[in-house]
Amino acid sequence: MNEKIINVSMELIATAGTAKSMALSAITIAQKKNKKKALEMLSEAKLELNKVHNIHGDLIAQEAGGEKLDISLLFVHSQDHLTSAIIIIDLAEHLINLYTN
Repeated sequence: MNEKIINVSMELIATAGTAKSMALSAITIAQKKNKKKALEMLSEAKLELNKVHNIHGDLIAQEAGGEKLDISLLFVHSQDHLTSAIIIIDLAEHLINLYTN
């Protein structure tokens, strides 16, 4: 397997995991009725998610430019982490509003 894909996959998994954890923390903070802090944490989660999107976008650009990428199960797994981070952040936003309004 291509070392580049391994490194990128691990970076995607770690960064998406951080974004998910921050979003879940934002929900917990919102349950305690601290909307300002919850929204700050959610904002940080979105910044982490942007890092993942940038990494992902770079790979798409490389492939579009003709570079052959070896896709592995590890890379597919990293895409699962990206998808779940997106979903959790979206849901966190709604839950924060429910808990704090």
